[in-house]
Amino acid sequence: MAREPAFSTEALSELEDASTWYELRADGLGAAFRAAVEHTIEGVLEAPFAGPRVAGSAELRRVIVAGFPYMLLYAVDDDFVRFAVVAHMRRRPGYWHR
Repeated sequence: MAREPAFSTEALSELEDASTWYELRADGLGAAFRAAVEHTIEGVLEAPFAGPRVAGSAELRRVIVAGFPYMLLYAVDDDFVRFAVVAHMRRRPGYWHR
């Protein structure tokens, strides 16, 4: 069954903030970050159960964004892959546990 992506408000905000930050550092880098995230999302939609479970969570899984120090945390249900967080892996570790 094909699943559709869904995004939390927090995930969309984090994606926008990170894209803006990268774009301010180098022209085109924000677009490259977004492309890497989109590629990662496509991979998750193709194989949603491939990402390892997040320790301490019954439903969250994680996947690393290639080329950037970011990971996506997501949950899978019958119809959707719900992306909860676009997290920098070294800044504020574990903040999303709340």
